[in-house]
Amino acid sequence: MNKEELKKLPLTAFNETSWLKPSLIIFANLIFMAKGLLLFIASIASREGGAKVLNLIYPEQSQLYIAIALSVIPLVTLVMLTIGEVEDYLKVKKALFIACSMQLVAEISFSVSQLFAVKHFFNSPQVKVIFLQVILIIILLLSKRSMAYFEQLSKEKALLKEDS
Repeated sequence: MNKEELKKLPLTAFNETSWLKPSLIIFANLIFMAKGLLLFIASIASREGGAKVLNLIYPEQSQLYIAIALSVIPLVTLVMLTIGEVEDYLKVKKALFIACSMQLVAEISFSVSQLFAVKHFFNSPQVKVIFLQVILIIILLLSKRSMAYFEQLSKEKALLKEDS
């Protein structure tokens, strides 16, 4: 992100030490990646319709257990993003984002391979979930603010800091 684009961002997008805060689309992607555990918790909270929703999205119980297990890395990443300052634990955050990226690729490729076993491909709720996930990823990749956040994370240097 060049200096002119940085000037267009509001001051609230940065913390006191000139680090760019993560954008909402980053949080939205992480929350969506943790959908297995979040849906499970929601199904427990709504006793009557919860089992129906889980059976609709995860027809096999083993898929639900895998989704719950896959929710751990995004949830840990969310926690790491919300505690402390942006510049704290940079190496851990970088490793967690790399793990989330790898998990995302694996999850989408596994889901697509599972869809080929379904007779009514386009009527499957899994297609809608994959489609929504891909849309969120595209929005994330097109977001200059999100890419700037990942840039500062990879360089371990605040965007507004001058080179010395």
